[in-house]
Amino acid sequence: GEAAGRMCRPSAAAPLCAAAGGGDAEGKMPGKELRALRAHAGRLKAAKELQTLTAGQEGLTEGFVREVDAALVAHELVNLRLGEVAEKKKEALMAAHAISNSLKAGKAEVVQVLGHTALLYRHNPSLPKGQRISIESLIQLDLNRQQAKKTRRDEKF
Repeated sequence: GEAAGRMCRPSAAAPLCAAAGGGDAEGKMPGKELRALRAHAGRLKAAKELQTLTAGQEGLTEGFVREVDAALVAHELVNLRLGEVAEKKKEALMAAHAISNSLKAGKAEVVQVLGHTALLYRHNPSLPKGQRISIESLIQLDLNRQQAKKTRRDEKF
């Protein structure tokens, strides 16, 4: 039997996820912003502060999508483990886009899919300023780090 509310399951993830929409380039964030978000996610993960959700054996249920939606409202940047949902890595990309397109509070940006793990971002202007992710300041932080690295490298020679 088919579980109620299921949108994607391992045996049929490809067609269902493709029907939900793939990665269209029209609403895509610039590479500089995506790179800054990936770096920020890495820093959050190292500090054990990155919100991570794991899809269960039931697949991408409406309940899981609601959980992702709530996490994006609270944290803006969410890591999804899709190992149970996607047998192949390509299916993880399609599943990430399917989740993004199914969110009630608005579509999220699929920042990165690495293996069976996806990183989603959605700006939330209603978060207090200290909790909101400022992409501009992340880009500036990355530029400062690159400059400091270059300076240290130049000082060696």
